[in-house]
Amino acid sequence: MNSTNDVLRAPQSPKSKVAVLLGNPTFDLTEAEQRTTLEKIPGTKSAPQLASAESAPAAATALPRSRDIRGGPLKPLPGTQTEVDAVGAQLRAAGWEVDSYARASALEEVVDRMQGPRLVHIATHGFFLSDQEIAHDPDLNSARSVVHEDPMLRSGLFFTGADRAESGAPPSSGLEDGVLTAYEAAQLNLQGTELVVLSACELDSASRATVKAFLGCAAVCRKPALMPS
Repeated sequence: MNSTNDVLRAPQSPKSKVAVLLGNPTFDLTEAEQRTTLEKIPGTKSAPQLASAESAPAAATALPRSRDIRGGPLKPLPGTQTEVDAVGAQLRAAGWEVDSYARASALEEVVDRMQGPRLVHIATHGFFLSDQEIAHDPDLNSARSVVHEDPMLRSGLFFTGADRAESGAPPSSGLEDGVLTAYEAAQLNLQGTELVVLSACELDSASRATVKAFLGCAAVCRKPALMPS
């Protein structure tokens, strides 16, 4: 198990043919636009961040996200819209209930609030920073960084609005920042989920163990299968 929270979670059977699909995030979404979008999605209205600095271990919060130091706008991924549409169409034709989130609605809040859908498919940018990069990248050899950085902060996925975090903008009150790290993902409730598909760059750089940690797949009763693509 990933944490003591897993002990407290009641066993959950997979929801019959329910799939959650996310893709083609609008990385440059503004704070105001994100708040407006959240109001339109059931169960995702603005609220304090689920994985805030207050709830993270001191060892983790003492270090910045590795990716924050590099910054820069993320390239749009229009091809993932086609991907999500095609997967959704096939699932619906097979009798699945599909919740599809794209563009402005491909939010980190949607991932945070998933409750064990049987299938999850996420198509977006991923990142993974290796130990070698930490040791040799001069941008990371500053007073704020150390060689032995928590690996759970060195990998993750980007969602809608992530450009604000990438540019170094301060966190917006009541909003997720669009950067889901492995540490945050390990807190997700995926009990009842049988298959998670990650269609993202940089996943081939990460070890299988790191991918498993990122997904937060450990559960009391079952572990969903992993399918990085």
